[in-house]
Amino acid sequence: MATKRIYYNARAFTSALTDIKIDIYNSANTKVTDAQTLSELGSTGVYYYDFTTSSTGTFYCIIDSASEPQAKTYEFTVSATSTAGSAGQYCTTLEVCEFLGIVRKIPEWTESSSPTRETVGTGDDQVLVFYLDHNNVIAGTYTLYYGSAVTTTTTLSETTHFTIDKENGKITLTTTGRTLLSTNNIYAEYKYIENNLGLNDEIISDLIDNASKDLESQCNRVFTETAVSEELIDTNENIDEYFTLFRPVVSLTHLYTTQTEEGSTESYTEITDTADYDLDLRTGRITILEDTYKPITRRRGLKISYVHGSSTVPVDIRRACLYSVVLDLVAGRGGKDIVVGNKDLGLSIPFYQNMLDKIIHRYQVNPMFNS
Repeated sequence: MATKRIYYNARAFTSALTDIKIDIYNSANTKVTDAQTLSELGSTGVYYYDFTTSSTGTFYCIIDSASEPQAKTYEFTVSATSTAGSAGQYCTTLEVCEFLGIVRKIPEWTESSSPTRETVGTGDDQVLVFYLDHNNVIAGTYTLYYGSAVTTTTTLSETTHFTIDKENGKITLTTTGRTLLSTNNIYAEYKYIENNLGLNDEIISDLIDNASKDLESQCNRVFTETAVSEELIDTNENIDEYFTLFRPVVSLTHLYTTQTEEGSTESYTEITDTADYDLDLRTGRITILEDTYKPITRRRGLKISYVHGSSTVPVDIRRACLYSVVLDLVAGRGGKDIVVGNKDLGLSIPFYQNMLDKIIHRYQVNPMFNS
């Protein structure tokens, strides 16, 4: 499963709207999401929808509000190689396992025979628990079906019809799933980890979490779109340029300035005309162009909200995360066995460390200070 977050700024950044809806179509012009409601980022007037799909390809969406009409259309792509793992992860368990050469799949091609889905078991209107032939199933790679024969099946939905214990290959049907299965067969397609290193999806996912956080710390930035609801900047009447704390900036949601003295009643004015300010997305530099809006010298003279990060995780960062996880594995859990089992990997460790260092250096953002 892959999740794509789609953003929409309301007309005049109006907050607290509950009638912003999204329709999503696939490349076959079939509607796959119908009139779903968007959620708001704090009180920013920026709204979002998390689109989750097991399909890949190009999708098209239309977003609009009935009370504040401002129709917008977007095209986006979902692919197995461009979607990271869970939120905040910059590579996937599958990518790590494929890199190490420890992935096996069902159905698996066998010479002189056709690939066949695994028959997991047969329902009897009572049994809830079934086991796959293999454990250590990899997240995002499994699909379960039911039917009277492997040639006539319907997909079962996770959570609605079943839950899965990936480490043990255990399938537990819900009451709804058991009723739906009735006396039909369950069939499965999935990928699993074949190794003697004690690795499973959860362990590798934890390593990916750590590697992703390390990359963010070393580069001083994040690589997914992240909203800042309010950032306060101290101002000086003798300068015109200020910098956001996080970079690069995807979009500026609100920009407020004030000419009132500290201690008096706070009065901020929003700058909405882009002719009155300049924004450098790469550096996060905000330049006030119109004298009327230039803040005085005081604390919190500038108040901003914005989205920073990347709309898609850069390929280099995905690769860096992968290298980091593999280096952690080699240095710690089962390191010797990994190297012995893959001599080419062992010889390449210095190369991967060098590539990781280069990528980090390329994406590092130096802190910018407002004076």
